[in-house]
Parts: sequence; structure tokens; C-alpha cells
Amino acid sequence: MRLDHIEIAGFKSFPERAELAFDDRVTAIVGPNGCGKSNVIDAITWVLGEQSARSLRGERMEDVIFSGSDARRPTAAAEVRIQLSKVTAALQNVGTGLEMQTIDNTPQKFTEGNQVFNGNANAISDTEQSSVGPTTVVAVQGTETSDVLSEFEDFDRPVVTRDVEVARRLYRSGESEYLIDGQVCRLRDIQDLLMDSGVGVKAYAVIEQGRIGQVLSARPTERRQLLEEAAGITKYKSRRRSAELKLEAAQQNLTRIDDIVFEVEKQRIALKRQAAKARRYRRLREELRRWEMVSFVRRSEALAADIKTAESLLSEAVVRKGSQAASLSGFESDQARLRVELVESDQAVTAVRDLAHQKELELERRQQKLDFDRQQVADLQVAQNGGSEALRSLTTRSGPVTD
Repeated sequence: MRLDHIEIAGFKSFPERAELAFDDRVTAIVGPNGCGKSNVIDAITWVLGEQSARSLRGERMEDVIFSGSDARRPTAAAEVRIQLSKVTAALQNVGTGLEMQTIDNTPQKFTEGNQVFNGNANAISDTEQSSVGPTTVVAVQGTETSDVLSEFEDFDRPVVTRDVEVARRLYRSGESEYLIDGQVCRLRDIQDLLMDSGVGVKAYAVIEQGRIGQVLSARPTERRQLLEEAAGITKYKSRRRSAELKLEAAQQNLTRIDDIVFEVEKQRIALKRQAAKARRYRRLREELRRWEMVSFVRRSEALAADIKTAESLLSEAVVRKGSQAASLSGFESDQARLRVELVESDQAVTAVRDLAHQKELELERRQQKLDFDRQQVADLQVAQNGGSEALRSLTTRSGPVTD
């Protein structure tokens, strides 16, 4: 694999888009101090995924965005694109989202595309010549498998070669994007894609000032890491570590799930008892409501019967009152007539003293009867008033009476 082309825009001292092409021979970038030679190397390491602002000679990652000058305004974002040729990648069953499928002249036992890296990309294709023959590389979107152990099943997979464009953008808001062939992806996808070739932020492909001295004075463990990177086995060690972490996380999740199941089971038993109580309460409430309705109907019927009885008694009292009033009127007429007769009799009192005495006795009897009738009328009036009061009370208690 080799670096063919780089585009820099808005990165450090490159306010405008700058393009550099690298031919097959050695390419040297020369210039006076401060012209931006080191910024080209910083751009390469940055697009490969450098996360340390201090490694890029800055305090914050936003410092890599062109901050402006007297003649130029600050840019809104920094973007670097590199074109890599002859990038090799083993076809895999697992990966992080995009699948690559190879079709060459040799028999293949794979019928479906195998995942290489993840991204939010749509299907893309690229056809080029490889050392084996005409090869078609197709990348389509896929999903991440849950089987972490299958990450190590790509040792014997066929290898394809293709040109790849890797890009990175950073906005002043802090948002960043990684792209492979124009499709948004993750930093992990870029690292997985280039790990076979020994290209990375800390790989041997980028040798800075003092790097050779560090290699010569490095400890055996550090030299071994460098050799493993060159041999291309770092990727598998990284995947092994990732798989171990995933297995450990899965074990922790299983432990938490057991605890959750235990708690849920206790809650289920308590909720079951509460549900039984709720059903019993609902049944008793419905039964109470039915009995209340029956009691209300019976009280209504009893009150209606009492109202009818009171109305009947009131009607009879009214009739008796009319009859007694007529009798009283007759008695009053008789009284007036008798008084007239008494006046006439007084003129002949001497002659008819005996008759007067008899008349007086008769008058007294009739007066007693009149008083008795008046007392009965008064009693009937009291009974009528009592019946009316009882009727109003019953009407107030039972409400309007309807047929």
C-alpha cells in the first residue's frame, strides 16, 4: 500500500484547498522554517485518527482549524483527504457494517459478502485489476454480529486489493466525521481497514524526528510491538482484546440480568397478590353497588306507597271539610232564624214564658251541637294541615313522583 494523493483544506496553515501528489519515487517536501512542512505530516496523522491535540502541537483539537490571519477569515471546518492505493483487506464474516465481496477466477466458497468495516454508507462498487485477475469489489451496508469469537475467522479468507480514499472533517462546533470513499464511517473502521498495512497513528509508516533513536533505544517489548505491527498481527491481538472485553461485558450483563430476574420475580409475586386483592375489591364493589341499587329501589317503592296513602287521606279530609262547612252554614242560618224568633218571642214573653223556656232549652241544645260541629271543623282543619305537611315532607324526601 502507498500514499498517492492528499488534499488539505482549512487545516492549520492551509486555509484554501491544497493538493499534493506523491509519485512512485521518493518525495521530499522542502521549504523555509514556518512554511507548513510539518503541517503536512500532521494532516496525515490527523486523518488516520490521531486523537491527541498535543501530538498535533496544539492545546485543543479545534486548534487544527485555520484560525484566520490579517488577510483571511477563519474557516468553519478542517478537512483532510488521502488517496491510498493497493490497500489490502481480508474478506471477513464479521466487521463493523460494510461488506466486501470478491469474484475472481478461482472457486470461492462464499456466496454472500463478508463485512470489512462499518459505516452509514449505501452500496458502492469499484472494479480494478489485481495480481490474481479481474476482481470486482462491492461494499454494501450490513449489521454487526453479536458473536465476538467470529472476529478471528478471517485468517484464511481471500485478500482483495483496491484504492481507498480516507477523509476526516472537524467543525468548530466540535462535531467530526470520518469517511471512507465518501461514505460516513467510524474511526474503528479506518483503523481496521489499514491495520493490515501497518498504517496508523502509532505505526511504523510515520517516522518523525527522533523516532529512529527511540526505536534503537527501545525496550524489547516495544520492539516486539513494532515487529508485530509490521507483520500485521496487531490487528488480531487488538480483536482478541476487544473480544475479551466484550465477553467480560457479556458476563457482567448476565450477572446483572440474573439480579434483575431475581428482583422481577419478587415483584411478580407481590404484584400477583396485589392483583388478586384488586380483583376481590372490584368484585365486592360491584356487589355493593348492586345491593345499593336494590335498596334504593325498595326505598323508592315504599315512599311512593306512602305518598299515595297521604294523598288519599288528604282527599278524604278535603271532602269532609266541605261537608262540615255546608253543615256549619246551615247551623248559622238556623241560629239567625232562632234569634229572630227569640226577639219576636220576647214581645210575648209573659204569655209564652213556658214556651220560651222550652225554646231556650232547645236553643242551648242546638248551641251545643253547633259548638261540637265547630270543634269537629277545627279538628278537620288541623288534620288537613298535618296531611299537607306530611305530603310536602314525603315529596321532599322522594323527589318528584312519576307514573
